[in-house]
Amino acid sequence: MNGIYSSKWTTPDIIISRVVRLFGIIDLDPCSDEDRTIPAKIHYTKGDDGLSKEWHGNIYMNPPYGREIGKWITHLCIQFNMGNTIEAIALVSARTDTKWWNQLSIHTVCFITGRITFSNKNHAPFPSAVIFITRDLKRIKLFANIFSEIGNIYIPF
Repeated sequence: MNGIYSSKWTTPDIIISRVVRLFGIIDLDPCSDEDRTIPAKIHYTKGDDGLSKEWHGNIYMNPPYGREIGKWITHLCIQFNMGNTIEAIALVSARTDTKWWNQLSIHTVCFITGRITFSNKNHAPFPSAVIFITRDLKRIKLFANIFSEIGNIYIPF
């Protein structure tokens, strides 16, 4: 049920279309399924070991939702802080009680209303959130305009 490397839990179109509206071009999907369903220029699948690589440009990530998620979130934050990642969107479970969530809580969040439905028509068994990581305040406003259609937006200050 972890979403990574499997078409069983690929990102729903309701999210992908909004990511494309925000980014225009997705430079990297570091947690790509074998079918490469995200319209990114570069895809890292299980065989590529995305955690061992740098992530450059605009990143979209639907990380594994199991115990591995913390490693993916940490790597994303490191790549952003190093300046490799310009902006990023991560589709995650809204696990606000976890250590990995604390790393994301300083960024803009869209708490998705209701449960999302993955591409195989399975409903998520947990609430979901879309995290937007950027340094550009104008881009936060655009994110809020695009993603407020599917959930409530929270901007830390």
